[in-house]
Amino acid sequence: MGMKRILLMMAVVALVGCGNETPETSQAAEAEPQVAPKPTPDPVSPADEKLIADPIVEKAIREELQKPTGKLNEADLEKVLGLY
Repeated sequence: MGMKRILLMMAVVALVGCGNETPETSQAAEAEPQVAPKPTPDPVSPADEKLIADPIVEKAIREELQKPTGKLNEADLEKVLGLY
Protein backbone atom coordinates (compact mmCIF):
# COMPACT_ATOMS: atom_id res chain seq x y z
CA MET A 1 0.00 0.00 0.00
CA GLY A 2 2.85 2.41 0.73
CA MET A 3 4.41 1.94 -2.71
CA LYS A 4 1.09 2.77 -4.42
CA ARG A 5 0.82 6.02 -2.47
CA ILE A 6 4.36 7.02 -3.40
CA LEU A 7 3.70 6.32 -7.08
CA LEU A 8 0.41 8.22 -6.93
CA MET A 9 2.11 11.23 -5.29
CA MET A 10 4.89 11.20 -7.90
CA ALA A 11 2.33 11.11 -10.72
CA VAL A 12 0.37 14.01 -9.22
CA VAL A 13 3.52 16.10 -8.74
CA ALA A 14 4.60 15.41 -12.32
CA LEU A 15 1.20 16.27 -13.78
CA VAL A 16 0.75 19.42 -11.71
CA GLY A 17 4.29 20.57 -12.40
CA CYS A 18 3.92 20.06 -16.15
CA GLY A 19 0.46 21.58 -16.40
CA ASN A 20 1.05 25.04 -14.97
CA GLU A 21 2.58 27.65 -17.20
CA THR A 22 4.27 30.54 -15.48
CA PRO A 23 4.70 33.93 -17.16
CA GLU A 24 8.44 33.34 -17.45
CA THR A 25 8.00 30.07 -19.33
CA SER A 26 5.30 31.42 -21.64
CA GLN A 27 7.43 34.44 -22.56
CA ALA A 28 10.44 32.24 -23.13
CA ALA A 29 8.44 30.01 -25.43
CA GLU A 30 7.18 33.00 -27.46
CA ALA A 31 10.58 34.69 -27.71
CA GLU A 32 12.67 34.05 -30.78
CA PRO A 33 15.82 32.09 -30.13
CA GLN A 34 18.90 34.29 -30.17
CA VAL A 35 21.96 32.77 -31.76
CA ALA A 36 25.28 34.45 -31.23
CA PRO A 37 27.48 34.61 -34.30
CA LYS A 38 30.46 32.30 -34.20
CA PRO A 39 33.74 34.17 -34.06
CA THR A 40 36.04 33.40 -36.94
CA PRO A 41 39.63 32.64 -36.00
CA ASP A 42 42.32 34.94 -37.30
CA PRO A 43 44.24 33.32 -40.11
CA VAL A 44 47.79 32.34 -39.20
CA SER A 45 50.43 32.09 -41.84
CA PRO A 46 52.51 28.89 -41.72
CA ALA A 47 55.66 30.93 -41.07
CA ASP A 48 54.15 32.42 -37.88
CA GLU A 49 52.62 29.19 -36.64
CA LYS A 50 54.47 27.56 -33.73
CA LEU A 51 54.98 23.83 -33.76
CA ILE A 52 54.17 23.64 -30.01
CA ALA A 53 51.57 26.09 -28.73
CA ASP A 54 51.85 25.30 -25.01
CA PRO A 55 54.92 26.96 -23.42
CA ILE A 56 55.06 24.41 -20.60
CA VAL A 57 55.17 21.49 -23.03
CA GLU A 58 57.74 23.31 -25.15
CA LYS A 59 59.95 23.85 -22.10
CA ALA A 60 59.75 20.15 -21.18
CA ILE A 61 60.63 19.13 -24.74
CA ARG A 62 63.55 21.55 -24.85
CA GLU A 63 64.85 20.12 -21.56
CA GLU A 64 64.54 16.57 -22.89
CA LEU A 65 66.34 17.50 -26.13
CA GLN A 66 68.86 19.68 -24.31
CA LYS A 67 68.11 22.44 -26.82
CA PRO A 68 67.38 25.60 -24.80
CA THR A 69 67.16 27.95 -27.80
CA GLY A 70 66.50 27.81 -31.50
CA LYS A 71 63.61 26.64 -33.59
CA LEU A 72 62.14 23.20 -32.92
CA ASN A 73 61.22 21.16 -35.97
CA GLU A 74 59.51 17.83 -36.54
CA ALA A 75 62.83 15.97 -36.63
CA ASP A 76 63.54 17.25 -33.10
CA LEU A 77 60.15 16.04 -31.90
CA GLU A 78 60.74 12.57 -33.32
CA LYS A 79 63.72 12.24 -30.95
CA VAL A 80 61.54 12.75 -27.86
CA LEU A 81 60.55 9.40 -26.41
CA GLY A 82 58.85 10.66 -23.27
CA LEU A 83 58.40 13.61 -20.94
CA TYR A 84 58.72 13.37 -17.19
